[in-house]
Amino acid sequence: MHTEPPIARFANGERFSGGQVTPDVMWKRRMKTDDPDLLGKLNALESFLISPDNQYGIIGDMVDGTVRPGAYAHIPLNSTLSLTVRIDEVKEIQLSDEQGQHKLLLFNQPDQELNDFLHAMNVGNEFIEIRISGED
Repeated sequence: MHTEPPIARFANGERFSGGQVTPDVMWKRRMKTDDPDLLGKLNALESFLISPDNQYGIIGDMVDGTVRPGAYAHIPLNSTLSLTVRIDEVKEIQLSDEQGQHKLLLFNQPDQELNDFLHAMNVGNEFIEIRISGED
């Protein structure tokens, strides 16, 4: 009895031709498509909540593309579901113990429950898609 190894395929149906299928490999494949909605990808390092201003922030590094106020961060909840949050401010920051610059995304959320949920997610060490579209 001869059995073939399983065939790995991308979400668009194309066959994956070797190596490990990691989130980064899948992202690079998606970036090659002409998706006009996709602006870029941020590698989130840390997230925090600023009280009492009801601001939620994510610090990260742009891996590809760009980010701008008014775009939406698609924060993954699991492999198929993400939460979209409109980006209100984008700033460059430098941490005291590091040489490089990082992006600071700020979200002005008046909804305290959403802020608490975002803060509890402890966003960090994950990739966030930056897109033109999303829901408030």
